[in-house]
Amino acid sequence: MFKNLNAYRESRPGSLDVVFVDYDNVRFHLSTPERKTVLLLSMNIRCWDELVQFGALDILKREYGSLLSSQVEPDYNVSLEIDLEQAPTDTGACLHDRLDIF
Repeated sequence: MFKNLNAYRESRPGSLDVVFVDYDNVRFHLSTPERKTVLLLSMNIRCWDELVQFGALDILKREYGSLLSSQVEPDYNVSLEIDLEQAPTDTGACLHDRLDIF
């Protein structure tokens, strides 16, 4: 999904609003609600409360730092904000490694 981030950044960004579910029934919402160059990736994880008890939020804070949004989208447990204008130029590897946890 983020392998061609530099190409996306150089093109004319468009609006995005996509909901999808993975094989673990985690519901994702990928959107550009405020600016076309800021991706919001929100996740609804059915067992979120149990995961938090075992330190999941601390791990997400450690791995994603400033990408972890302080405001979570309604009906979702956690949100990441990815500002394409602020991302490093070698984001292909950087974001792929950071998002590989999902």
